Amino acid sequence: MQAGLKSDDVFRAELIRTAASLSQWAKAYEDCAATSIRSALGYWKMAVAPFIPGACPFDVLLRSDQRYDLAIAGEFYEDRQIGNFGMFPALTAAIAGGQVSRILTTSALTGALQRLETSVTLADGAAWTGSRSLLPDRQRCPLEFEVKEVRRFLPYRR
Repeated sequence: MQAGLKSDDVFRAELIRTAASLSQWAKAYEDCAATSIRSALGYWKMAVAPFIPGACPFDVLLRSDQRYDLAIAGEFYEDRQIGNFGMFPALTAAIAGGQVSRILTTSALTGALQRLETSVTLADGAAWTGSRSLLPDRQRCPLEFEVKEVRRFLPYRR
């Protein structure tokens, strides 16, 4: 077994508890979002599409290889290791609470989009982040010429 991975029995038990928790969350938010839940031998998936414009849609895929994929507002963050299952209910609550920011980094010199980052602030103050560079490092402008624009998403309920 690789370092950081749980035994199959422990992993399955935590996956079942987390899936049940997320399913309960989906029921509690059925007035705010359309939710689709699917599971099979190798995965459990929840896709959430909020009804209010400006709120953040997301999909989470928990895989049997102890990895997860997450799509937040059309950005995909794939093949990440599941460390703590408690993160998923906290992440779901934060997204529904409007605690999602999209940070766009552009060049003040060219206006070219260089980097895109998604940040979700959890209730305990920690943050889940994902990012991707749109230009190779050698083509990025110096830090002093970067412009950051932060776009926030709305909560599912007002």
